[in-house]
Amino acid sequence: MNPAVPTVLPFLFRLAGNPRVPVQSDLLQLLVSIAGFSEPIDGRNEAVVRWFGSDSDHPEREKCRLCSRRTRA
Repeated sequence: MNPAVPTVLPFLFRLAGNPRVPVQSDLLQLLVSIAGFSEPIDGRNEAVVRWFGSDSDHPEREKCRLCSRRTRA
């Protein structure tokens, strides 16, 4: 996940929520993918840590989770 993702998420949420945006369904699929990649990594699972890296190596994941929580509120 790119460190810039937490910055652009609020903009993407607004676009995905606008029915007049022609690529609304594509944006929604992108946001679902981002949500999946921002899930916490189980540090006890060595294979997952090797594949995705640890949460401490990717602080942008927590920023994405915080951003999506604020957007839902």
